[in-house]
Order: sequence, then structure tokens, then C-alpha cells
Amino acid sequence: MNATTYLGASMRYLLIILAFWLPLQSHAVEFDENTRFLPLGRAVQVFEDPTGTATIDSVSSPAGAQAFRPAPAGTFNAGYSRSAFWLKVELSYRPADADIHNDWLLELAYPPMDRVDFYAPDANGRPTLTWQTGDMLPFASRQFAQNNYLFQLELPPGQTRTLYVRISSEGSVQAPLNLWSTHAYLEAQPTKIYVFGLIYGVLLGMLVYNLFIYLSVREPDYLYYLLYVAAFGLYQMSINGVAIEYLWPDSPWWANASTPFLMALATLFACQFTRSFLGTVRLGRWLDRSLLTLIGAAVLVMCIALFLSYGPALRAATQLVMAGALTIYLAGIVAVVKGERVGRYFVLAWSVFMIGGLVFGLMLMGYLPNTFLTMYASHIGTLLEMAFLSMALADRINHARYQQEQTLLAYGKDLERLNQQPAQRRISCHAHPRIAHADERGDRLAGGDADARHGRRSRDVPANGGQFCAGHDEHDQRHFDPHRASGRCAVCRMQRVCARRSG
Repeated sequence: MNATTYLGASMRYLLIILAFWLPLQSHAVEFDENTRFLPLGRAVQVFEDPTGTATIDSVSSPAGAQAFRPAPAGTFNAGYSRSAFWLKVELSYRPADADIHNDWLLELAYPPMDRVDFYAPDANGRPTLTWQTGDMLPFASRQFAQNNYLFQLELPPGQTRTLYVRISSEGSVQAPLNLWSTHAYLEAQPTKIYVFGLIYGVLLGMLVYNLFIYLSVREPDYLYYLLYVAAFGLYQMSINGVAIEYLWPDSPWWANASTPFLMALATLFACQFTRSFLGTVRLGRWLDRSLLTLIGAAVLVMCIALFLSYGPALRAATQLVMAGALTIYLAGIVAVVKGERVGRYFVLAWSVFMIGGLVFGLMLMGYLPNTFLTMYASHIGTLLEMAFLSMALADRINHARYQQEQTLLAYGKDLERLNQQPAQRRISCHAHPRIAHADERGDRLAGGDADARHGRRSRDVPANGGQFCAGHDEHDQRHFDPHRASGRCAVCRMQRVCARRSG
């Protein structure tokens, strides 16, 4: 057998294999009454419509059916794309007992989708637009009041139904499709609510906790941290569909614009918190100027989100977040290298945050599948990051308190040592009769007018820095020893510090 004959035979075998393999890839998904939850990612076929002009009649025709291709991964994820996408899935309900009736739901588990059109067969088997929704429409446009998109299915036993979903978005385009039995979906909701409650409960707890600390200590670091936590928490609620469900259900424009706006706002406060917390002016002027530049860029992105299109604002906000995270992380590394105590916690916090953000970003761009871990990676990273930042703030306060205690202890020892000096001076006065006589005469003259003596003390403060205090006696003023007077006035300063702390 020559090479040409061998090549021709190989091609025939390959075509035969493809002829048998392709139909297997597009067969209907069969399930029975015992099915509770079924991911449909591997059964979905996709048709990309770059112009967005395709209709349900064109895509459901025999010619249009040839344009569909199996989804390249377990979950369809096109990343940032301006195309419209048609998804087709065939479902075949094969119950063991035909008399058992179950209700079924089709779920599109990606809330930030601009437009979602659902087509199901009518009585004649022709695909018809059944529901039209998306976050570009009010929340009331959804068939069920849920953050994800749910559609009721009519699946007669023993029949195959072909369903179409058309999706488009100016942001990331993803379509994790799932089949639920109604009872299973209702039973799964408490777990979902618990997860959201845990995430947002921790964020709210940190917000309130640090608010009380800020009101107590009035440190600007806590204020910037509070604003960062609030902005980032609202951003998480926006992309999860919680915000449009509970906060602004009748404002689809803000539901879209809020995502890039809150991303930029969180970046702004994160950069300002870094400048204040690490003292980047001391670490390096170039580092501080870089953070100031990012703050200015964040203001620009916020303006784009409010006054221009959602798509460019979202892409600019994504790039801003990436640049901001890298610059803030670099600031933490510089702080660690220069021996800043709080730099360790800071680097650890932002390391966790960047890992979670990287996983979520790769999922949005289509490089990772849409799963629970990738979808909520940024949430998990954010919670851990804020926990470590709270530890860093607490460590900073504890360290400052420790230094203050050590300072007070040192002042106390100086006070105890300096209090022994008046007794030594009185002994010296008794040992020198002239000094004792002068002190006795000064006391007699001063005894008649205590107020005048007090006024004279105030006027006799030397002009070389004021080493004397009002409580010093006449002997200290007549016999001035700079070192001794400086030590006595240190005692007075210590007494004033203690009085302020006790008052």
C-alpha cells in the first residue's frame, strides 16, 4: 500500500468517526423524575452572532442549526465580547412512571447579564419568545424574584424539547445553565442565603466594629478603611445581583453604572488608606505620587461610569483595579523592606486579596470556568484581606500603646529620681548659714503677699527657653543650674501629661 492509498484510507476512517461522534455531542439530555439538579454546560450548543441581527427563525432553521457548535468548556464563557450569543439545549424527560408530574426550572446563574431572551416551544412546537429580562430592565421583568435568572419549563414525559436562550452584554458574557426540579431549588435556597449572609454579615460586622474604633481614636486610617470596606461591599452586592434585588430594583441604569463606579471608588479609598496607613511619603516620594496618580485615575473612571457607556467604564475600571492592586502590594513590600512593623500584615492581606481577585478576573475573561470557587473567589479573598487589615490596625494601636506605656514608665523613674533632689538641697542650705538666712528672709518677705510672690515668679522666668515653671521656689530662681532646672521642668511636663490623661 503506497502513501497516497494509506492517506486516503485514513481520511475515510476519520470522516466515519466524525460522522458518529458529532451526533453524540448534540444529543438531547435525558433525565427522570429522580433528577434534582443537572448542570447543562456540556450539553449546550452555541452560535455567535457578531452583528446581533440573527432571529429565532434563522437560528432554528435547518441551515441555522448547522451553525451551532458545542460549548468549548463545561460552562460557556466568552469573556468580554460585543457579540450576541444563541444557546441551544435539548431536554428529554424520561420518567419511569409517566403519571408522576414534576415542575422544572432553567437557571442562568450569572446576574450581571445585560439582556436575556428565553425561547420555548409553543403548542405547535415552534420556538417562541417566552420571557425577556436582564439587568438592563427593571427587576420586576424577571419571571421569579431571584438574583439569578429562572425560567419555568413545560416538559411533557417522553418528549424532547429544544430551548433557546439569547444573551448579550457590554461586560463579561457567561452562561452557566442548570436544570433544577422546583422542590430541589427551593430546598437549596437556605444554603445560598446562609452563604450570602455570612459574606455580608462579616463585612457589616467589620464595618461597625471599625466605626466604633474610629469614633474612639479619631484616626484617619480607620475612616479610609471604613469607606473602602463600604465601597467594596456594595460592589460585591452589585455583581451578585443582591443590590438590584434589594437596593435599586427600579433603576437598571444605575444597576449597570454602579459596578464600574464602585470598583473605582473602592480603589480610590484603598489607595488613600495605603498612603495614610503606611506613610508612603516617608517610604518614597515616587510611591506616594503613584498612589496619587491612581486616585486621580479612579476619579476619571467614576466620571466615565456616570456620563459615558457602561462597557468602556467597566474595562477601564478593571484595568484600574489591577494597577491599583499591584501598586498597593508594591507599597507593602517596600514597607516590609524598610522595617515597618505593620507591613507584614499589610502584605499578607493584599496577597490573599490579589489571589482571589486574580482567580475572579481570569474567570471573567474566560480563562477559567464559572464554578462556585471562581465566582466567589474575590468574596473569599476580600473577607480574609479585611480580617488581616483589621489585625494590622489593631497591632498598630497596641504597639503605639506599648510605646506610650514605656515612655510613661521612663518618666516615672525620672520623677522618682528628681524628687529626691529637694531634700538634698535643704540639707545643703542648713550646712551653709548664709543660704539658710537668705531663704528665711525671702520667706518672711514673701509670706505677706503670696499673690505678689506668684506674680514675681511668673515675671522672673528666664528668656532662654523658660526652664523655670511657676511652681518652682525662689531658691531655684536665684541659684540657677541649667541641667537641674531642665530636669525639674521635665517633672512639671510629666505632671501636666498625667493631668491631661486623668482629666
